[in-house]
This record gives sequence, structure tokens and C-alpha cells, in this order.
Amino acid sequence: MEENGVHVNQDWILPLNDINADMAFSATIKLFSNHEQPDAIFAVSDVLATGAIRAVNYVGKNVPKDVVVVGFDNIALSTMMIPSITTVNQPSFQMGYLANEFLFEKLQNPLTETKRMLLDTELIIRESSSV
Repeated sequence: MEENGVHVNQDWILPLNDINADMAFSATIKLFSNHEQPDAIFAVSDVLATGAIRAVNYVGKNVPKDVVVVGFDNIALSTMMIPSITTVNQPSFQMGYLANEFLFEKLQNPLTETKRMLLDTELIIRESSSV
């Protein structure tokens, strides 16, 4: 974000100990109790995005008109929420397949160099980010 000239307010980065919608709800309520409030939330999972959406509604704001919410995972829950959650889809099958392949190689030859691979993702635009 900073590389693109977007200021990152460090107070808006809320680390949570668990992927838990109730924790996300509480953290988002706390976030909106500050004087300076975000107009967008990116959650590291769709489960956390559900908690954020509930909290945004609780404080009297509207998703997506006042606050855009984006999740990550593209789990089924993201289509069941109202509003449905804009999310990042990961290639889950490909990730599992490659992880298994890399692990099998490592078991066959422990001296094999550890591999890293960057896989494509896809932004799935839904109601939580479109007005």
C-alpha cells in the first residue's frame, strides 16, 4: 500500500489470535470507536470478514456504502452472507497437490532443496464491495 502512496494507519492493523468471527466483531467495534475510522477492511479470512460486517452494521454503518469489506478464502459462507463477501479465491486443490508433491520429494530425498511457488489468485467481487 505504501509503495502505491496509500498511508497505512498502524492502529488499523488488528492481529487476532484465532480465526474467529466473534473476535473479529470485537476488534472491529474497537476500531470504530476511534476518531479516525477506515472506509475499507481487508480480513485475512472470510470468517473474519463476517465478524467485521456484523460489527460495521452494529455501529450503524452500511456495507458497502460506508465501509467496503473484503475477505480471503472464498469459502461457501462468503456467498451466504448478506451482503455477500468480496473475497480472494485461492487455488486450494493446486496448493494441496503441490504441497503433497513437494513433501513426497523431500521424504524421498531429505537433501532436496526446499521449493517455493507463487500461485495465482482471483478477486471475486460481490456485494460487500460494490455499491
